[in-house]
Amino acid sequence: MREPERLTESRTARHALRSSRRRKLALYMGAGILCAAALAATIWFSASRGSMRTAEAPATAPHTVVPHSVAVSAQSTGVAAAASRIEVPDLSGMSAEQAATVLKVAGLLMKVSAEGTVTTKAEAVVRSQRPAAGTVTAAGSTVVIVLPTLALKPASKGSKAHAVGKLVVVIDPGHQSKANSMPEPIGPGSSEMKARMTAGTTGVTSGVPEYEIDLEIATNIQNRLEAAGVRVVMTRTTNDVDLSNAQRAQIADAAKADLFVRVHADGNVDPKITGVSTLYPASDQWTKPIYASSHRAAAIVQQHLVSATGANDDGSAARGDIAGFNWAKVPAISVQTGSQSNQVEDRLLSSSSYQDRLAQGIADGILAYLSGGH
Repeated sequence: MREPERLTESRTARHALRSSRRRKLALYMGAGILCAAALAATIWFSASRGSMRTAEAPATAPHTVVPHSVAVSAQSTGVAAAASRIEVPDLSGMSAEQAATVLKVAGLLMKVSAEGTVTTKAEAVVRSQRPAAGTVTAAGSTVVIVLPTLALKPASKGSKAHAVGKLVVVIDPGHQSKANSMPEPIGPGSSEMKARMTAGTTGVTSGVPEYEIDLEIATNIQNRLEAAGVRVVMTRTTNDVDLSNAQRAQIADAAKADLFVRVHADGNVDPKITGVSTLYPASDQWTKPIYASSHRAAAIVQQHLVSATGANDDGSAARGDIAGFNWAKVPAISVQTGSQSNQVEDRLLSSSSYQDRLAQGIADGILAYLSGGH
């Protein structure tokens, strides 16, 4: 091959090689541009999604101050768990009624413990509480408040009231878990008979039997009286007993009680009837010696009971058909704490805070009677 032809062929080959390289480079650059574009599109799309989520998110709730312990709980157990935790409010200086309202709103229960005495109701405010204010606890937990009780007034010279340490009150929680229909005389030597112990009533809404309510309230009264220095004898401390009305009165007689207090709920054919009342023995062949003092005790307790609860005042009334009165040789009363046949009052009777108010009113009345007051 001649020299000019070889040169021409060589140039052609180099030109073809350069063209091939340029095409490959263009291809690589194009692929790079496409990849970059895809990456940019992906970033833009993700950012757009984030913005959309932010825009669609509901507005935040108004700022609320949350205790640090609750905030930590929410972070560790979730919002639902935090919502079931409640910070115990500060109840110091409040009355029992005020404290009960505050705790109810907070979703907590209340129990009263008595400690020490005071001379006026204005001083009977919360002295301490358990758990302490600021403690985080579960919804529905019980907060124990410590309240002082009213001190007995000094007995005047010649008064029949004894020294505080010698006062005796017998409390009889009405009824029992099993009724006893066996007859017993309505009074000593009487030919008229009544069942030894009836079943009592049952809450129309709560379904709680009266004997349980009676024992809870009676025990609450016991705690308050003992805190004031009164010796208390209970006819029963459990529902599983078999005691007749006469036997309960005889327990009071044997204890030489300064006052025999029977605690009952009530029930009526008319569900609209509500209120509290205090019964006492009619003056008859059995009860004439205790009639006057029983009447006075009933009036005083009724007054304090209505004041403490705000319940309808159904007054006090004499009864001659109650064996628990007719067998008694000591002053006796029967407190009717409310009607379980009324839906509202039934719920109240099952409430620990309302039981506290009932017990406080009854205890205040008993102490006022024992000290010769009104």
